This record gives sequence, C-alpha cells and structure tokens, in this order.
Amino acid sequence: MRAACGFKKIGKIYGLSFPELQFALVEGKTIEHIRSFHPQRLRKYSGIITAFREYFLKDGHIAGESWKEEANLLDWPTVSIIVTCYNESACIEKCLDSIIAFDYPGHLLEIIVVDGMSDDETRELIKKFCQFYGYIQMIDNPRRLKPAGNNLGIMSASHEYVLIMDGHTAYPPDYIEKVIAGSIATGSDNYGGIIEVVPRNNTLTGQTLAAVNTSPFAVGNAYYRIGTDQVRKVDTVPFGCFKRELFNRIGLFNPDLPRAEDRDLNARIISAGGSIYLDPSIQCRYFIRSNLKEYLKWIKQNGLWVFYASRFTDTSFRSWRNYIPLLFLLYCLALLPLYLAAPPALLFTMLFPLGLYLFLDILFSARIAIHN
Repeated sequence: MRAACGFKKIGKIYGLSFPELQFALVEGKTIEHIRSFHPQRLRKYSGIITAFREYFLKDGHIAGESWKEEANLLDWPTVSIIVTCYNESACIEKCLDSIIAFDYPGHLLEIIVVDGMSDDETRELIKKFCQFYGYIQMIDNPRRLKPAGNNLGIMSASHEYVLIMDGHTAYPPDYIEKVIAGSIATGSDNYGGIIEVVPRNNTLTGQTLAAVNTSPFAVGNAYYRIGTDQVRKVDTVPFGCFKRELFNRIGLFNPDLPRAEDRDLNARIISAGGSIYLDPSIQCRYFIRSNLKEYLKWIKQNGLWVFYASRFTDTSFRSWRNYIPLLFLLYCLALLPLYLAAPPALLFTMLFPLGLYLFLDILFSARIAIHN
C-alpha cells in the first residue's frame, strides 16, 4: 500500500500514469528505452528514477535494488493495435498521434497499420511514423476492403489482446488502460466505449451531419452514439478490445462484407454465448464525412448492407431500429395512391404518421440548434 502511495505521488509530480512509471522503473528502464515510448514527454523522465529512489529510501522501508519489485505493481497484458485505413490523409496523422500518446507501456504494444493501397498521401504519412517509432509497422491490403484489412492485421498480431481501430478517429491517452481494465473486470469478449462525432471539416454542413449522428431521432438506441450513464451490455461497440484467442473460436471478420462487418462479428460473439460491454467513461473522437454527397453515399451503403449482407452470411444482426426507416419509406411511397383512392374520412388517419414525423423532426432539430 505504501508503495502504491509513493507511485501516485511520483506520478503526480511528473504527470505520469502507472504504466508509464512501470516502463521507466521496472527492470531499470533507461531514458534510451523511453525515447521510443513518449518522445514528447522525454524531459519529464530525466529525474524520475532518482526521485523514486530518494522517496522510498528516505521513507526507510525499501533498500538497495528491491524498489524494482515494488514498482511492478500492475501486470499489464500485451496489446496489438490494428488500424485499417484507405485514403485517410486528412485524419491518419491525428489518429496515430493519439495512439502514440497512449498512457500504456510502449514495450507492451505493437501497432499494425493496414493500408488499402491508398492513392493519396496516406502511405507516405504512415511511413514517417514507422521510421520514427519502432513498434509501428505498415502492411498492405490489396483487397482494400476493411474486413480483409482487419483480418490481415489480426493474423499478423502476436500479442494477447487486439484492438481494432479506425484511421479517421482520435483516441484519449487512457483509452487502452480503460478497455483492458474493463475487459478483464467484466470478462467480456468485446469491450468498447462511446464515440464523439465531430466533422472532418468545420463547415455548417459538417456540423449538421455530426449533430444528426448523435441524435436518437436519427440513430435510434445506438448507445455508442447517443450515450448512456452506466456500463451496460449491448449488441455492438465501435473500436473494441478483444482477446486474440477469440478469433480462433468464432473466426475472423467476414471478408465479403464491405459494410456491417463489425455487427456480423458481434452477432457471432453473442450467438456463441459471449458478451459485449459499453463503457460510457471511454470516449473517442470520430471524424465524420463533412461533404453531403459523400455522406449520403456512405449512409446509403450502410443501410443497404444491413439487409444485403444476408447473401454472404448466415448470421442475423438486424435490429428493430433498422426496420423503422424502411417501413417509413414504404409508407411514404404508398401514401400518394392511397390518398387519391381513400375517402376523406380516412385522410387524417393516413396522414397522422407523416405529421408525427414532421413534428418530431422539428422538435429534435430545435433541441440540436439550441444545444449548439
């Protein structure tokens, strides 16, 4: 207990987390070891070992080299981070910058960036990170599809846990600590958090599309988008944390699904008796498309593949929230001929769903406008 208190005091002085302190102290790690972990914090480490020794030696309960054993307070598992991307030059630097700033021991990490043969500046940007950080590597994904890239990364992963991440997302420094701790505590097969949707370009259209994707009127009960006040079981989470052996039990991502591959995997987890947890204390920034044409194309493909995926998999992962837009569309298409043929007495009943939709649309739009 006294060692833990000392750890916290030293960490507070230098602005460091438990895992960073371990990296510096356990087995006599030196500044050279630390250089590849957190270059931007190098100055903070210059006196940390001396400070740690002085604190405990002055306290009188640790002598000689036994401080190294006292420092090893947490047994963190090894983690493989997989970032699958294609033409992400606008976001990939933000993504990788956030990953290298994780409060997690660098010697326990490997970062595998799987690029779908990007034809913009993405590959050049990734190569710069690979040259500077020895634990980052890039592999090619000739098929370009995200599930194929995820599978290449998983097959290359050598660590105990696997984190699947996106190239257009930025993560907080404590992201790995929280998903690993939550995964261990709950025994879950997939553990993740909430996304904060932000526009790639801070235009009026971009801000509007970001706001739409956090409204329950648009996304239903997708808790990873609208938020929740407690850790809870869910049917899917973004950028989850898996044990590597899970993929040996239930298989890899379905490489034939260009969309909804994560929902297919999560449905197989649940079908196999596994569990998926959402932790609202874990949040990351998701950079959504800010161009209306690109956004409509993306949302159309997402909606289509929820149903079209049944041609490529036997797994059922549709939710009630996926049927409501379809039913409303069919209602609107049928409204005109019914309006022409129906007697006036039935018009109110026929138009009520449309009126309710318009009312809710105005209500939620006003709430978003006031909030922003």
